[in-house]
Amino acid sequence: MKSLIYIQIIEKINFTYNHHSITEIKALYPDLEVFDIDNFSEPSIIQHAIDLLSGSEKALIFIEATANINPNKIYLLAEHIIKHKEKYIVILKGQNDLIQKIFRLLEKKFFNNPDTGNLQTILQEHF
Repeated sequence: MKSLIYIQIIEKINFTYNHHSITEIKALYPDLEVFDIDNFSEPSIIQHAIDLLSGSEKALIFIEATANINPNKIYLLAEHIIKHKEKYIVILKGQNDLIQKIFRLLEKKFFNNPDTGNLQTILQEHF
């Protein structure tokens, strides 16, 4: 199973459930399991994301982030991703220095603000 964990690190709760980025990726991979979380998610929801990742053969973690918002809710998830980095790729859309610092440890599996054309290339090469 391949999965997509969509993470929003934002200032206010966003009740929009139709995200353009997810729709674009699902068009390329219709069988993808999708789960979304944000920095307001309860610990049990974060744990469910970790469990989903653990059961996946490969996963894409797509993060949309706003600058200066602390991503502390996803630290446990980030730890899991880094520990099992061979299975995952992380794409950051937006600007958040803490997230960049955390996921820079993934080296060639971390992509910062790719444009749409590059996103498709990244997915084809790594996913």
